[in-house]
Order: sequence, then C-alpha cells, then structure tokens
Amino acid sequence: MHTRSKATLGLGDFRYAVTDYGNARFSDAYTLSFETLAHEPGSPDKAFLLDADRLTQLLRPLESLTVGVYA
Repeated sequence: MHTRSKATLGLGDFRYAVTDYGNARFSDAYTLSFETLAHEPGSPDKAFLLDADRLTQLLRPLESLTVGVYA
C-alpha cells in the first residue's frame, strides 16, 4: 500500500483499506476497534499516516455509506 497525503485520501480508498486490512489480519473478527485501526502495524492509520482526528473523520461516514456494515 502506498502512502498518500492526508488531504487527498478519499473515503472510497479508506474504506477499501479498512476492509482489506480487516480481511487480511482479522478474518474471523466481526469488529475492529479504533485502537486497532489506529495503532496496529499495517493498519490504515499507519499506512496513510493519519492522526486520530483524521481517522475519526474518515470512520464516521462509513456507517451511512455502507448501510450499517461499518458502524
């Protein structure tokens, strides 16, 4: 995964990264915690160099975008 600027990271790319990360690292899990997405090696936060505020901004709209799959 390539590092992108925080300003240019789109919601679709972020959603793909979260899904891919979850499937690759936690395929048996039904949930991923904020801490996992923010701090684990290879997480979207680490891949895109996001701070907690930007990670939160990207996570919030995923619930409506994915019709509740990401809540």
